[in-house]
Amino acid sequence: MKTCLIAALFVVSVLIPGMACSAPVALHAVEFATDQAAPGAPRGASLRDLLVSRLNRDMVHVVENQQQASMIMSGSYSSFGRMFSWDVMLTNRKTGTVTAVFEQGEGSDDIIPAAGRLARKIDKEIALISTAPSPVPAAPVSNAGAVMPAPVTPQTVPVSVIAAKPAPESYIIKAPDTGDIDGNTRTIEGVFRSMALGRKLPSGERELFVAGERVIRFYHLGTELKLIAEETVPVSAGILSIDSADLDRDGVTELYATVIDRDTVSSRVYRVEGQSLKLVEGNLPWFFRGTGSDVSDRTIYTQEVGVRGELAAEVKELVLKGQRFETRSSVMLPRNGTVFNFQRISGPKGGNFLIALDDSGYLVVTDANGEEIWKSADKFGGSETHFKDRKYSAPRASRDLDRWVFLEQRLTLLPDGTLMVPRNDGTLSIGNNRNFNRHAMFAFRWNGAVLREVWHTAETPGYLADYAYDASSKELVALEVVKKEGLFSKGRTVVTTNRIE
Repeated sequence: MKTCLIAALFVVSVLIPGMACSAPVALHAVEFATDQAAPGAPRGASLRDLLVSRLNRDMVHVVENQQQASMIMSGSYSSFGRMFSWDVMLTNRKTGTVTAVFEQGEGSDDIIPAAGRLARKIDKEIALISTAPSPVPAAPVSNAGAVMPAPVTPQTVPVSVIAAKPAPESYIIKAPDTGDIDGNTRTIEGVFRSMALGRKLPSGERELFVAGERVIRFYHLGTELKLIAEETVPVSAGILSIDSADLDRDGVTELYATVIDRDTVSSRVYRVEGQSLKLVEGNLPWFFRGTGSDVSDRTIYTQEVGVRGELAAEVKELVLKGQRFETRSSVMLPRNGTVFNFQRISGPKGGNFLIALDDSGYLVVTDANGEEIWKSADKFGGSETHFKDRKYSAPRASRDLDRWVFLEQRLTLLPDGTLMVPRNDGTLSIGNNRNFNRHAMFAFRWNGAVLREVWHTAETPGYLADYAYDASSKELVALEVVKKEGLFSKGRTVVTTNRIE
């Protein structure tokens, strides 16, 4: 009887630590320190309450008394011009260890989304701390010389589990199979900013077009890149983007290049003729953006610029009638929408919706009436391609007389309704100073009310300048700048292909 009692006490002593860890962590939040001198700076108590309200309550139990807490959350909020940094310190009272997390943003409109991003980071850190295995105590020793129970093997000791929603790290990141690194990467000397795919050739190769600031190159993409032809624009002009299509459905690829020449939209259209590119139309007054999974059925949308520099509130479909280009079927854009940053989507029950990347990089979904019905908590997109327009700029107090207009990353709709959205990130991306050096690809599905993430790739070094999806081979073809242009270097760009299942 005595032996059984000792064994029972030993098992209970082992199980209690594991059961305790499954309970929510008792957290005490301290009022954040803020820069009181900064105009419009939020109060420390407001920042604390804003953040605490977004924590996972299945993992955290907030207590008022610091003595009852097992973890203390403190932090600070600092602003530098329009940029702000939100820094949080998590102190484990039992071990004395301190964990630091932070989030950055731009402007007061980004404070609430930043609170959501920061709360998810805190949830992840708390999950790591709470699931750490507790040390197994030694078995009690009896002075009476009683027979000791058989030792409990480590496999039978239950590991502490949070019986709630899985922590963020439990979500699976499905990275595409990249295969042989040397086999799916092709290098091009120089920095290129846009790309487009053309027809699939009988040889198994595919037409590929890439554009730099003043040059367009025509390649055949296979196991290697074969340069077929090259075209340039005048020194006074600059290429913003290129897109491919076959609007007259004759089986020959057309290339639509958005060009700015001396503050004027002066776009061009080329046509593949054997081993060359033929200019078939120039000085067109439209920005171009293509949408569609294959060149044979792609649609080219256009957007005009008014005499005062304002972008038209609508986009129109481009059609080719004989030798003439015309526009038709206008689509009203959401607020801050442009031909470069929007896509049309539908839900499982139908309905027409527009999704766009706003000026700050948030995904915004609007209904047929133009009313915003959903907005992302995280930023996406990110482009270094821009043009300056002094001619149309209104007088401003800023010393910068130019109006910087940044193009956005493509929003690509796959045949199954999945929406692909890239995200560039970097060490310096403030205002007009953009220097991206890593990127990832995200896939979403619109359910009629919320845009749900389906998968995303791991972050990859390099700036994603552009990309295209090859529906026939289910491959993502990316144009990545791996070395920026410098005083003694032209830079380097790579073309990579990765299969997307």
